[in-house]
Amino acid sequence: MALLPELMLLLTLVGLLVGETIYSGESRRLLTSIALIGQLAALVQVLLVYQSGAQLILEKTAAIDGIAIFFKFFFILFGVISSAISVFSIEIKDGIKAEFHIFQLGALLFLCLLASAVNLMLISVCLLALNITCYFLSSFSIRDKSRTSAGEKIYLFTSASFFLFLIPVVVLFGFTHSLSLFEIREALVAQPLSPVAAATLTGFLFSSLLIQCGVFPFHFWFVDALEGTPTPTEFFMITAIRGAGFIILLRILGEWMSIPSAPFGNFWKEILVVGALASIGVGAVSANFQSRLKRLLAYLVVAETGYWILALTELDTGSVAAALFGYMCDALSLCGAYLMFSENVDRTGNDLINQFGGLAKSSWVEYACTAVFLLSFVGVPPLPGFYGKWLVIGTMFRNGNYALGIAVSLFILFQLGAVIKYLHSMIHNDGASEIKEPKTALAFRRRALSVALVLPLLFSAVYLEKILVWSETAIQFILW
Repeated sequence: MALLPELMLLLTLVGLLVGETIYSGESRRLLTSIALIGQLAALVQVLLVYQSGAQLILEKTAAIDGIAIFFKFFFILFGVISSAISVFSIEIKDGIKAEFHIFQLGALLFLCLLASAVNLMLISVCLLALNITCYFLSSFSIRDKSRTSAGEKIYLFTSASFFLFLIPVVVLFGFTHSLSLFEIREALVAQPLSPVAAATLTGFLFSSLLIQCGVFPFHFWFVDALEGTPTPTEFFMITAIRGAGFIILLRILGEWMSIPSAPFGNFWKEILVVGALASIGVGAVSANFQSRLKRLLAYLVVAETGYWILALTELDTGSVAAALFGYMCDALSLCGAYLMFSENVDRTGNDLINQFGGLAKSSWVEYACTAVFLLSFVGVPPLPGFYGKWLVIGTMFRNGNYALGIAVSLFILFQLGAVIKYLHSMIHNDGASEIKEPKTALAFRRRALSVALVLPLLFSAVYLEKILVWSETAIQFILW
């Protein structure tokens, strides 16, 4: 019962592999439908698992708790949206759509297992498998140097992240004779690490997770990799790679860094604060100097990651709930933004911002939806992205970190400037390239999906208090 979502994803993946082997031609459409139906069924099963309550499974190597349920639900939801976006894009050709869905489902399966993992060996295996799958997902499609380069960067830096993560795993196993997060906590409470060992392990551990999340000073590989990744894949890549690091960081902070005796020292918070603040600043400012939309959005993602890492440094119910709510709003905004961005690339043939002139006039509904997605993403009121950031900033002010709160508030203006630059480019025709008119049926389906994605954002703003209560309930449901 506890592994129903993973089993459904696995069965869907096997079905796609068999279907791709046996059938051809028109089966492409059937395979896409199978992928969507399988992910939707797994999404329903996550809700069924939630009713069974918190529990440890698989010889206590995995947990079905608040973190697992929260991230599984949204990972699978974003997988469904990513599959839907691929239907509209000309970058994912009919001949490779089956491979796209296979790699995506594989990554989704490893993400769901990672969301439940509370054993360092299972975490390591899932992290490695996820990163390898993302490498193929980013560069499998065509013989293109930019995509090959993107895949190489993902492979190189996620491999570095994995091996840096393995060093603390090996040392902690030798010190505590356990790979369980819970048992390691108990061992560290009974016998703390020496100051030198604690500082060394903290450095390796957080370097690994900051690389995985694309946080400063390791943000450059993340931006370059996203630039070369196929547009329909980018949204899922952001969700998968960042989400994996975010889950592990949340588990480790909650289990080990909250120990009163501070076995890992007291400077771990400073490491995360400096990295998060630098990510916000570098991402927000750099986004304003980009001529390509892929890099502009990538830098905005770097800045947004900094906000939610910053929220986790407080380790209280309110700040963690704010981080989870912000992560949800960001992902919903990004999936809509990338749907619209995919249309821009398909119609102009490139991602140069100064080539998008006239798109707003010919597709005013899509333009309005794009504005809602991006303004919510950077935190403009009254859209839900604003409330997530306000909760984080409010926590800083309550804890007396006024300078930090003011600094991150000002960087929102830089992010807004980059978004306005993009939205303004779609209005004026100066330097615009030839715009292809989409097929009527395709345009209607894309417009319907874009409007459908706006609705959850508006719903989040109206029912903000209830969603935050649910986020706090999810935290209390965590096995720590």
